[in-house]
Amino acid sequence: MAGVAPAANGPFPPGSLGYLEDNGYPAYDVAAAQGEMDKCLAALKTDHIEFSFNTTNDPFNVESNQLVIAMWQAAFGDKVQAKITPIEQGQYIGLALNGTFEAFGWRSHFGSDPDEQRTWWYSGAATPIGQLALNFGRFKDPVIDKALDAISSDPDPAVRKEAAETINKQFGAQVYNMWLTWVLWGIISQPYVHGVQANKLPDGGDGIGLAFLAVHNFNQLWCDDGKCE
Repeated sequence: MAGVAPAANGPFPPGSLGYLEDNGYPAYDVAAAQGEMDKCLAALKTDHIEFSFNTTNDPFNVESNQLVIAMWQAAFGDKVQAKITPIEQGQYIGLALNGTFEAFGWRSHFGSDPDEQRTWWYSGAATPIGQLALNFGRFKDPVIDKALDAISSDPDPAVRKEAAETINKQFGAQVYNMWLTWVLWGIISQPYVHGVQANKLPDGGDGIGLAFLAVHNFNQLWCDDGKCE
């Protein structure tokens, strides 16, 4: 936020498998959005929509969702009437799993490979509302399913790259999620600590470095004079 975290157009940030500068995700266009909103309201035969926008009861998250609602109101006025519903973290996760929500903010999709997202996007993870499902939006997309299958079964880097980009394009076209920002992670160390980003594999190749919620292996770390204090 505030220019620190880059605005996202999909699940894959720059430098990762599947990233595309242009994946077809709708560009920022208030006039076009207002036109689409008017079409939607006309089809629904109403002059506004109302929904609850869930968040955890963490003050930062509540404030962030309030900012999003303020942006909707600036664009659509009274045509969008959303309200914040702060929920305790433990209950929040349960409601997401059961599909008991209208809209909610969520931070997810960490990992170093698109195959790690299978449980969140695969049709098999989209059970009916009221049953536990990691595919929270419960969308079933055969294009994404086929691409996920290719990523998990084909060792060819070119095939996996094309499949990941296909997933990105499908999210851009279908807008199953409204992407906000890509999260920045880091590990801070003292000057006498070395090897934080080395992460060498047994064959001498490079590992994944800082990944998966900024956590990585520590077996390559060393300190001046062997003193890590």
